[in-house]
Amino acid sequence: METKIKAIPTIYKGYRMRSRLEARWAAFFDALGIPWQYETEGLTLSDGTQYLPDFYLPDCKSWFEVKGVMSDTDLHKVTQLAADMRASTPIDNAHVIIGYDDLHFGIVGDISDSHLVKCWSCGKYYFEDEGPYTCPCCGYYDGDSTFTYVMDADGDGWNNDGPEIPINKAKEAFRQFNHN
Repeated sequence: METKIKAIPTIYKGYRMRSRLEARWAAFFDALGIPWQYETEGLTLSDGTQYLPDFYLPDCKSWFEVKGVMSDTDLHKVTQLAADMRASTPIDNAHVIIGYDDLHFGIVGDISDSHLVKCWSCGKYYFEDEGPYTCPCCGYYDGDSTFTYVMDADGDGWNNDGPEIPINKAKEAFRQFNHN
């Protein structure tokens, strides 16, 4: 028999989020200055499936779905949304990102090579995989991939541009909901 952990609704910044994990990711985004919108619009995917993604990251032009456990239905929805985005958007690095517990995340279609990066031109954070190395916020093309890697898909943070990046502050904000 499969045991399902019940989500704990959590209020964050006036939003009643369906789970504590969603609130944790919202706090993480806030700590890095990543604008987010919570459950803004229901979508009808090209196969007729109805879907309400958790977050839209307008600067990143990406959907961010939070999952404690990924069911087959959930996997179908995020995969279909990613395929629909690739078919309909001229933005090569608009993504569907899945955020898990313990700061793990992945871009649908290329989870193993996902990174959180910071653009050297506009200074904004966004999620990237293996290219095309163009900031979705300002359009800066970094063909040499010299943007600042901030965190990999396993939640490990690092800094390759010298100044302190507030990744530890963001990780702390993420973890603040452990004991609420």
